[in-house]
Amino acid sequence: MIEIENNYPLSKLNLSEENPRQIKKSKFAELRKSLTDLPEMQEVREIVIDENDKVLAGHQRIRAMLANGQKEATVKRLINWTEQAKREFMVKDNVHSGEWDSDIIANQWDVEEMSNWGAKIPEAKERLYYGDEREKTFNQMHLHEIDYNNLAGKWQMPIIKKCDYIPKEMISFNYVLSATEHKGAVHFFIDDYQFERLWNSPTKYMAKLAAYDCCLTPDFSLYLEMPLAMQVWNVYRSRMVGKIMADHGIRVIPTLQWAKKESFEFCFDGIEPGGVVAVSTIGVKREDSASKIWYDGMAEAEKRLKPSHVLVYGGDIGYDFKCGATYYDTNNFKEK
Repeated sequence: MIEIENNYPLSKLNLSEENPRQIKKSKFAELRKSLTDLPEMQEVREIVIDENDKVLAGHQRIRAMLANGQKEATVKRLINWTEQAKREFMVKDNVHSGEWDSDIIANQWDVEEMSNWGAKIPEAKERLYYGDEREKTFNQMHLHEIDYNNLAGKWQMPIIKKCDYIPKEMISFNYVLSATEHKGAVHFFIDDYQFERLWNSPTKYMAKLAAYDCCLTPDFSLYLEMPLAMQVWNVYRSRMVGKIMADHGIRVIPTLQWAKKESFEFCFDGIEPGGVVAVSTIGVKREDSASKIWYDGMAEAEKRLKPSHVLVYGGDIGYDFKCGATYYDTNNFKEK
């Protein structure tokens, strides 16, 4: 049984981790343009989902729609199909488009079965050549996402464009998938392990995140015990995920991260001055040394970035902001 639903929210769709195809950045740009130039093609070839909103066909089109700012699309829902039939459909739908993701195929698919369904999968000895292995690393490190014309500082941080939006409320990333309402900003002021998955598979979550008013960049920790190399890496990861969000049409607000003064060399790079920024005060009052580090970093951020407004997650610790500030605490907020 098949049902067609018009104007279906993209935020409800669950992108499958089993999708065996991938697409290069240049082809993705072409796909975005084609959807803009000829939007009617979306009606000719619908997105295909199952009863649980799992995407069976149209993964890259969904990504392109989100990047173009689209919120809804026509979907074709398959009812009462077996799991085996769904997997066969996913393979046959991808036979003539994109490139096979050898890593996903190796871990989640039966090559012989895929071949029986019409997929031409290279032999293992062909798949494991140097170029293919390098492509896996490129994908894991999101190297295809880098725009070398939009990097900043010695450490080449991806640039997050300034934003002037001030959300009325915030929701933690770990509640995004289960939330029934999509309001305010998604924040990452939680333990790193709860959003490490976003770095590992960012595109999987873009449809869900795009449903909200905006997203803060991930707050990957800069612990004082971390060597500077690890701190640089976590700042880079925050900027890169923010850049991927922006590429998917999401309004992005940069989260400020810093440690001791040595981190000032890189921790503010990639944030365009003059916009709204976000920061957390959780745990700052526990120790005098933590308060001093926070005060020093915030003062340096204001000096370098000249923010138009600061979103403060946590309580008021007595810092005198040079611009306006909005405090968010257990879903309540106040302006100062």
